[in-house]
Amino acid sequence: MTANLLIVTSCTSIGRVPQTKTLLLDQTILEMAEEIENYVQAGQKIAVLNFNSPTERFSYHVIEELMKQLTRGRKLVVLTRSEIDIIWQEHQIQMSGIVSDEEFISIGNKYGAQLVVSGSLASLANRYRLRIRVLNVETGQVEAYPTADIDPKEDIVVHLLSGARPNPPNGLTAAQNLVFGLGSFKQGDKIGGTITAVIEGIGVAAVAASPFLVFSKQETNPWTGLTYKRERSYTTPVLCAGLAAYTAGAVYGVIRANSFQQSGSTVDKSGSTSLNAGFIPDTHGSIAMLLSYTLRF
Repeated sequence: MTANLLIVTSCTSIGRVPQTKTLLLDQTILEMAEEIENYVQAGQKIAVLNFNSPTERFSYHVIEELMKQLTRGRKLVVLTRSEIDIIWQEHQIQMSGIVSDEEFISIGNKYGAQLVVSGSLASLANRYRLRIRVLNVETGQVEAYPTADIDPKEDIVVHLLSGARPNPPNGLTAAQNLVFGLGSFKQGDKIGGTITAVIEGIGVAAVAASPFLVFSKQETNPWTGLTYKRERSYTTPVLCAGLAAYTAGAVYGVIRANSFQQSGSTVDKSGSTSLNAGFIPDTHGSIAMLLSYTLRF
């Protein structure tokens, strides 16, 4: 029987001191998944079973995102959502409830798992702390114990914990995107920031180079024998192309600043989120979703 690995969630690993800097929720989950992969043997089967938090919406989101990132890592075999549902039903486990190590070990043994991961969300003075605990079913030892602090004011965190709608995007991020995607980078949107910076950078480089794109050549008139200088200038077309490129990057940056915050903070009934990398805000089941380039995290 293929060895299985069950996960019950939380975030950073054994021996690591929790950082004082707060992170974005989904970025935190991504880093936790990578750290778990660094501390466990490849090829094991992993199931995200439980995360203790104030709301099931938040717990579901963490479980789904962690499963998604572990699947993308391709180091572990992740139990499917349907398999997790069966385990929850058979053992009457709540995704956001408290479960003992003995029960997780029992489940792990029943399903051939080698590891069980449990997690929790704790409220501190001005931040939330995520913890993930990876338990070895055979030895009862903790294989990894990642922890990380997240910003309690992040839109998606507020929404998942309280159900409040995300704050509408302000114009500051869009304005900062006129400077090589600075606003998107500060917003935590590395994809949008990189795309904006590259397009705007190409435009600025073209504009800067355009005055130097004048080439001259000495030619002799075969009839008169006179020598003259003939110039060919690419300044105007390159200048126009550069301005067009920068304008395109600026427009993308302005729209991206809004679409990222709208779609990146949109949560469906299951608690799953999506990040839209295109111009059109992501609307599930709509033409916009088909036209936009959507990245699932």
